[in-house]
Amino acid sequence: MRAEAMADNRPTVLVVDDEPVVRDVVKRILNRAGFRVYTANDGAEAIHLCNSFDHSVDVVLTEIDLPQMDGPELARELASHEPGISVVLMKAGRPGTEAQHKLTSLGGLHGHMILDKPFTASRLLSAVQAVVPSQNEA
Repeated sequence: MRAEAMADNRPTVLVVDDEPVVRDVVKRILNRAGFRVYTANDGAEAIHLCNSFDHSVDVVLTEIDLPQMDGPELARELASHEPGISVVLMKAGRPGTEAQHKLTSLGGLHGHMILDKPFTASRLLSAVQAVVPSQNEA
Protein backbone atom coordinates (compact mmCIF):
# COMPACT_ATOMS: atom_id res chain seq x y z
CA MET A 1 0.00 0.00 0.00
CA ARG A 2 2.82 2.42 0.85
CA ALA A 3 4.48 1.76 -2.52
CA GLU A 4 1.17 2.48 -4.28
CA ALA A 5 0.86 5.80 -2.45
CA MET A 6 4.40 6.74 -3.42
CA ALA A 7 3.73 5.83 -7.08
CA ASP A 8 0.56 7.93 -7.13
CA ASN A 9 1.57 11.03 -9.07
CA ARG A 10 -1.93 12.48 -9.52
CA PRO A 11 -2.24 16.16 -8.61
CA THR A 12 -3.30 16.59 -4.99
CA VAL A 13 -6.12 18.96 -4.09
CA LEU A 14 -7.02 19.97 -0.55
CA VAL A 15 -10.67 21.09 -0.30
CA VAL A 16 -11.44 23.31 2.70
CA ASP A 17 -15.05 24.27 3.38
CA ASP A 18 -17.15 24.35 6.54
CA GLU A 19 -20.15 22.90 4.67
CA PRO A 20 -19.95 19.07 4.57
CA VAL A 21 -22.17 18.82 1.48
CA VAL A 22 -19.89 21.16 -0.49
CA ARG A 23 -16.79 19.21 0.58
CA ASP A 24 -18.35 15.87 -0.38
CA VAL A 25 -19.64 16.99 -3.79
CA VAL A 26 -16.38 18.73 -4.71
CA LYS A 27 -14.36 15.70 -3.59
CA ARG A 28 -16.51 13.36 -5.68
CA ILE A 29 -16.19 15.54 -8.81
CA LEU A 30 -12.42 15.94 -8.46
CA ASN A 31 -11.86 12.24 -7.70
CA ARG A 32 -13.76 11.26 -10.85
CA ALA A 33 -11.55 13.66 -12.82
CA GLY A 34 -8.41 11.89 -11.58
CA PHE A 35 -7.28 14.12 -8.73
CA ARG A 36 -6.16 12.87 -5.32
CA VAL A 37 -8.43 14.78 -2.93
CA TYR A 38 -8.36 15.46 0.80
CA THR A 39 -10.89 17.53 2.71
CA ALA A 40 -10.84 19.71 5.80
CA ASN A 41 -13.54 21.57 7.71
CA ASP A 42 -11.43 24.61 8.58
CA GLY A 43 -7.99 26.15 8.40
CA ALA A 44 -6.59 24.42 11.47
CA GLU A 45 -7.61 20.99 10.19
CA ALA A 46 -6.17 21.81 6.74
CA ILE A 47 -2.80 22.78 8.23
CA HIS A 48 -2.75 19.65 10.39
CA LEU A 49 -3.50 17.48 7.34
CA CYS A 50 -0.78 19.10 5.25
CA ASN A 51 1.76 18.64 8.02
CA SER A 52 0.93 14.93 8.17
CA PHE A 53 1.34 14.25 4.42
CA ASP A 54 4.42 12.61 2.98
CA HIS A 55 3.78 14.42 -0.32
CA SER A 56 2.99 17.96 -1.38
CA VAL A 57 -0.38 19.56 -2.03
CA ASP A 58 -0.68 21.06 -5.51
CA VAL A 59 -3.89 23.04 -5.09
CA VAL A 60 -5.85 24.30 -2.09
CA LEU A 61 -9.50 24.90 -2.96
CA THR A 62 -10.86 26.86 -0.03
CA GLU A 63 -13.94 28.81 0.96
CA ILE A 64 -12.97 32.46 1.17
CA ASP A 65 -14.89 33.06 4.43
CA LEU A 66 -13.99 30.36 6.94
CA PRO A 67 -14.42 30.67 10.68
CA GLN A 68 -11.27 31.61 12.65
CA MET A 69 -8.92 31.68 9.63
CA ASP A 70 -10.16 32.93 6.27
CA GLY A 71 -9.21 31.31 2.97
CA PRO A 72 -6.48 33.80 1.99
CA GLU A 73 -4.86 33.55 5.43
CA LEU A 74 -4.91 29.75 5.14
CA ALA A 75 -3.43 29.93 1.64
CA ARG A 76 -0.56 32.15 2.82
CA GLU A 77 0.14 29.81 5.75
CA LEU A 78 0.21 26.73 3.52
CA ALA A 79 2.36 28.52 0.93
CA SER A 80 4.94 29.32 3.60
CA HIS A 81 5.54 25.55 3.85
CA GLU A 82 4.76 24.63 0.22
CA PRO A 83 5.84 27.54 -1.99
CA GLY A 84 4.49 26.02 -5.22
CA ILE A 85 0.93 25.58 -3.97
CA SER A 86 -1.86 27.05 -6.09
CA VAL A 87 -5.08 28.50 -4.68
CA VAL A 88 -8.72 28.63 -5.75
CA LEU A 89 -10.92 30.70 -3.45
CA MET A 90 -14.58 29.69 -3.44
CA LYS A 91 -17.12 32.33 -2.47
CA ALA A 92 -20.85 32.59 -2.22
CA GLY A 93 -22.83 35.69 -2.99
CA ARG A 94 -22.48 38.51 -5.44
CA PRO A 95 -19.16 39.46 -6.98
CA GLY A 96 -17.62 42.29 -5.02
CA THR A 97 -14.55 44.27 -4.31
CA GLU A 98 -13.89 42.54 -0.97
CA ALA A 99 -13.38 39.17 -2.67
CA GLN A 100 -11.24 40.78 -5.34
CA HIS A 101 -9.15 42.48 -2.64
CA LYS A 102 -8.63 39.14 -0.88
CA LEU A 103 -7.56 37.60 -4.18
CA THR A 104 -5.15 40.47 -4.82
CA SER A 105 -3.64 39.91 -1.37
CA LEU A 106 -2.43 36.53 -2.65
CA GLY A 107 -0.31 38.20 -5.34
CA GLY A 108 2.88 36.38 -4.39
CA LEU A 109 1.38 32.91 -4.61
CA HIS A 110 1.85 30.66 -7.64
CA GLY A 111 -1.63 30.47 -9.20
CA HIS A 112 -4.84 31.83 -7.77
CA MET A 113 -8.39 32.62 -8.76
CA ILE A 114 -11.94 33.02 -7.43
CA LEU A 115 -14.68 30.46 -8.11
CA ASP A 116 -18.17 31.82 -7.43
CA LYS A 117 -20.70 29.53 -5.75
CA PRO A 118 -22.84 27.93 -6.90
CA PHE A 119 -20.74 26.40 -9.66
CA THR A 120 -21.09 23.54 -12.09
CA ALA A 121 -18.80 20.52 -12.20
CA SER A 122 -17.39 21.90 -15.44
CA ARG A 123 -16.54 25.29 -13.90
CA LEU A 124 -14.98 23.58 -10.87
CA LEU A 125 -12.77 21.39 -13.04
CA SER A 126 -11.79 24.32 -15.27
CA ALA A 127 -10.75 26.38 -12.24
CA VAL A 128 -8.65 23.61 -10.69
CA GLN A 129 -7.06 22.63 -13.99
CA ALA A 130 -6.20 26.28 -14.69
CA VAL A 131 -4.05 26.54 -11.55
CA VAL A 132 -2.66 23.02 -11.10
CA PRO A 133 1.11 23.13 -11.60
CA SER A 134 2.32 21.34 -14.72
CA GLN A 135 4.53 18.28 -14.33
CA ASN A 136 7.46 20.38 -15.58
CA GLU A 137 7.11 22.82 -12.68
CA ALA A 138 6.78 20.13 -9.99
